[in-house]
Amino acid sequence: MKCSEIQYDLPDFLLGKLSEEQQASIREHLVTCERCRSEAEQLKGVFSELHAHQPWAPPSTYWSTLLPKIHQRIEEKSSPALPEWITRLAMPLSAAIVAVVVLISLNPFETGTQSHELQTILQQLQPEEIGKVIEMQEASGISEFSSLLEESLTNGNGSLAELVTDETQLYSIPDVDIESVARELDEEEISDLVARLEQRKMIN
Repeated sequence: MKCSEIQYDLPDFLLGKLSEEQQASIREHLVTCERCRSEAEQLKGVFSELHAHQPWAPPSTYWSTLLPKIHQRIEEKSSPALPEWITRLAMPLSAAIVAVVVLISLNPFETGTQSHELQTILQQLQPEEIGKVIEMQEASGISEFSSLLEESLTNGNGSLAELVTDETQLYSIPDVDIESVARELDEEEISDLVARLEQRKMIN
């Protein structure tokens, strides 16, 4: 056996933990190798010092008070919280997401797809339904929208004079298309229009 292998097994050799064959092989090597023999003597001295000192015995309060608290602390940390860097990153990210959602809800017709869908819905309305929308706007004090809706949808659906009040006919904004009208509707009004069209089986 090489000296490196002997020195690696010396602690177990001195403690008698090796097989009989290994113990005999190391004893033979120590007879002829001064270097490994010196290493074995030093280890014997260390082991003697360790055995000479009695192990420290903790007081009874350690087992009754301190040790249970240690186990409790370990159990509390068994489910670690998120790392601090994740929390610092998640908070501004969450705020940004909330801001985007708020902006979308305040401006629901900024995208071309939504404007196109609303334009299609408005084009499918009948005069009676348009009149109800105008009445809703008049009740809320937004008479400008009533004139916009009447101006933009009168061409294909006939006159709406019988469906609106005289006050709504005082307002007139020319050259207004469906998309500009769509921007004046709020979410509640759009939902009402969609519900009416669904009842008439005009949209899926």
